[in-house]
Amino acid sequence: AIGRFMQVEDGGHETLLPTKPAPMACGPHQKIVIQSPGAGGYGDPAGRDPARLAVDWHSGKFSQAYMADGYGLDRNALDTLPRDEDALDYVED
Repeated sequence: AIGRFMQVEDGGHETLLPTKPAPMACGPHQKIVIQSPGAGGYGDPAGRDPARLAVDWHSGKFSQAYMADGYGLDRNALDTLPRDEDALDYVED
């Protein structure tokens, strides 16, 4: 995926901006949207540490559909992941 910049009017009209936009004014009813591509991850998802999968799931950042598609975990498997409140505070490097 590629990134893009847009100027969005209050009514929802979007204007695609150049990839290196020059300085510009933004009115009170406009916004600038910057969309950047995400990362593809590292390594085989099947090899991810179950403790880290548990943190991913219990953090609420990932949907059941994402966990099923990315890691092959159905609802029953997700329900068996341990919940560690202390681990939810870490930020993965």
